[in-house]
Amino acid sequence: MEAAIVSEVRDEAWSKESLTVVIFGASGDLAKKKTFPALLDLYIENVFPPSTVICGYARSKMTNEELRDQLRPFLIKKASDSTVDDFLAKCIYRSGPYDDISTELTKELSGKHISSENVENRVFYLALPPEAFLSTSSSIKKTLLSGSGYNRLIVEKPFGHDLESC
Repeated sequence: MEAAIVSEVRDEAWSKESLTVVIFGASGDLAKKKTFPALLDLYIENVFPPSTVICGYARSKMTNEELRDQLRPFLIKKASDSTVDDFLAKCIYRSGPYDDISTELTKELSGKHISSENVENRVFYLALPPEAFLSTSSSIKKTLLSGSGYNRLIVEKPFGHDLESC
């Protein structure tokens, strides 16, 4: 990343607030091979606020350590062991249905942030099949939106099966 852009981002007000990135579909290939490595790049550039939490969410049952073990081979190509370990320490994993996200997750994520301004920004990244977008987005709206910061939804998959159906 260009140094000037990184410097500008670090000066933005949100970079001093808490941030949670929730990756839906975290156990899938897209998340392991592309999404988490891209987040590691941002971490290396020191773009994230210090209290950032990255929450992987999927239907597959696994522990935080199992997620970290699955991600490590894709991350170690980009950074040193210690940098990867520091990044993975920010990553947690939770499982459950996409269309009925527990309100307990919101409480847990809020409890992970210590912020003097009590601003909680959230980014929701959908690395899911298109047929899961609507139900997941509705569930996010019901249970996970931050009331004190911004909320952003990122859809990874293109719509359609080819250029004509998009």
